Amino acid sequence: MAVNAVVVSRPTLKNMDYSGANGWVQPQYYNQIIIDFTLARRGAFGVYMDLFHPDQLSISNAHELKTRRAELVKKVWNRKTVDTVQGVDEDAPPAAIDVQPLPPGVTVRRYKINMPTSGGAPIPGGPSLVQGLADHFIPSGGSQKLVILNPGHTCHYKSLPYQDSEAIIELLKAGYSVLATYMPLATPLQCGGLYGGPHNDLFDPTKNLRPANGAHPFIYFLDPVRRSLNYALSRYGYSQVHMAGLSGGGWTTTLYAALDTRIKTSIPIAGTEPFYMRIESDVEQEDKPEIGNDFFRFSSGGAQVVTGYKDLYLLGSYGEGRRQVQVLNRNDDCCFGQNQYNGSPAQWDKAVRAYEIELRQRLQTLGAGSFRVEINEADDSGFDTHSFSKNARVAVLLTELDGAASPLAATNDSFPFGRGMNGNLWRSNGPGAGWTDTGLAMVGTPSVVSGAIRGHTFDVFYRDPSNRLTQAFFDGASWTRTNNLSSRIISDPVAVSWGEGRIDVVALGPDYRLYHWKYDSAWQPVELVHDSAHGVGSLSITSRGPNRLDIFFRGHDASLYHIQSNGGPPFSLINTGRVIKGFPSALAASDALWVYATGLGDQLLQGEQVNGGDWTWSDVSSLSGSARIKALGSPSAFRSSSNGNTVCARILGNRPDRVGRYVFSGRKWGFDDQGGAARLGSPIATNLGVFIVDAKNQSGWQLISGGWRSLGGSIDR
Repeated sequence: MAVNAVVVSRPTLKNMDYSGANGWVQPQYYNQIIIDFTLARRGAFGVYMDLFHPDQLSISNAHELKTRRAELVKKVWNRKTVDTVQGVDEDAPPAAIDVQPLPPGVTVRRYKINMPTSGGAPIPGGPSLVQGLADHFIPSGGSQKLVILNPGHTCHYKSLPYQDSEAIIELLKAGYSVLATYMPLATPLQCGGLYGGPHNDLFDPTKNLRPANGAHPFIYFLDPVRRSLNYALSRYGYSQVHMAGLSGGGWTTTLYAALDTRIKTSIPIAGTEPFYMRIESDVEQEDKPEIGNDFFRFSSGGAQVVTGYKDLYLLGSYGEGRRQVQVLNRNDDCCFGQNQYNGSPAQWDKAVRAYEIELRQRLQTLGAGSFRVEINEADDSGFDTHSFSKNARVAVLLTELDGAASPLAATNDSFPFGRGMNGNLWRSNGPGAGWTDTGLAMVGTPSVVSGAIRGHTFDVFYRDPSNRLTQAFFDGASWTRTNNLSSRIISDPVAVSWGEGRIDVVALGPDYRLYHWKYDSAWQPVELVHDSAHGVGSLSITSRGPNRLDIFFRGHDASLYHIQSNGGPPFSLINTGRVIKGFPSALAASDALWVYATGLGDQLLQGEQVNGGDWTWSDVSSLSGSARIKALGSPSAFRSSSNGNTVCARILGNRPDRVGRYVFSGRKWGFDDQGGAARLGSPIATNLGVFIVDAKNQSGWQLISGGWRSLGGSIDR
């Protein structure tokens, strides 16, 4: 197919003058590299592709992946494997810390990592070294779980404008230690010019600021992570290591997770896109040997191999139990949103989903690892749109780390539904019977009701690839997708039916408020649930019968809230009085409500309301004799035909990654450890058993009285 070359006009940094801000003069070579490129239009998505950077996914099998990682490690450190021993140069309490207010009992250690240059001073008048920095936050009582953070091109972890400090505080409250790293020349102690100046001079082959040992300038970005991680592991023995970052910190997360397999879950936020989707990037992100960044290419067998960002995503995702969730902010005013796309903004979603599906299917072929992209629609009032939003922090970061969302959904008497590796809605046909691809493109976790509309076996509600609330139904023979019900939403929808002819659906809008859609013989206009109700993450909905609707959600203060209604306004808002981890699961009988959630002490909690009275709370973990076993993620509850409540949750006892079943029978709680291997997300409990996804290969599993049965397939949100 012929490709016509076109020149695309676009704004560049060369019109911005950063000279003199920190006593240095903007180097001329930087102006030369920020030029317009000759581009070519390709494909149906309106994608502009740099002729020199096609960013093909060039890794096909596990052997190529291992070889490529070794080549990249050699490029950076001039050695065959990542050095997991070298530690820090200084460990001391910091004189001051930007993150406030810290939770009670948190201790902080500051690590310094000295990285000598070949002779020059990166900041005028400074020493001939780049000093890396990492602040190690340890919660009261310690932790076995470590999250490495990187805020990108900023010298401080503060609230404004990017919500960096909120990310640290919420992780600490959730029981994680945090290793807060920084980019080179962007630390509280060495805060030099970042753009067009010393930051970029680190790469300039005409200067003497490259590393003294002949390594690649990428060590200035990666060694503060690597060396402080080595030291933290040797001192504190963490059993889990994850990483997240914003902007340049998202780029650092992408790159480091690709090279060091100790990173299990990586969550880069607004940090990268494939080369062909970009307008321009910082020097470290460009494949430009002429200005000193030759990281992305090397010679192999006489041929030149180019490693694109899709290859890096694959390297960071591949491996048993490894996972990468990339977050892109749609309305980002800086980087990698729809307005920075190197093509029509209207086609950005399609371009994002195209490479997401390509990565997911390649991982499915490789047989281990997980990748997905979350397009963040939330814009937090008072903060920059290029930030750690509340939605990204709780509904993505904490949810992924805690496994607090299930990839599956089902009615009480059906096999589960979920998102397949091709991005479509799939339905399980049961053990040994495979899965059916509905052909409906979606993201996240669907919600399913049955028997609500005459002629519909199932009605399914989900986010389409652009995060719009969508309905589809199965009539017993085929699937039909109806019109989108809304503009964009930030949570997966939840749906319930109190009888034929009625469906209620609730989801969070980009303003974090709850919105309600109802089918009452026909779809009615959407309505705001409550002006003061602001939620985050997964919701739960139930009904005690006609004209009785109950909604439960996690508020921004992590409190569990309850909304009551007769199915329409007015909606009454109640704080149940409990702060929770994860998200709730609710049950209803004609005269009672129950809600289950994980408490701050990792115990399973039950809230009960009888005949509209006050909420009373009990510790199910203690009552069931399992107080020493931690409940993880989000529980799932169902009410059996014998009117007994059963709750299932991931648990941590003598062995990790198990499923626990709590059963209320004969006026007392019982507990069983149901075993199982590593699980991806939380379980869902139904009359047909418990359903969950295996973290190794994303296959579905069903737990019944006879034990675990494989559903096969490959499902992820």
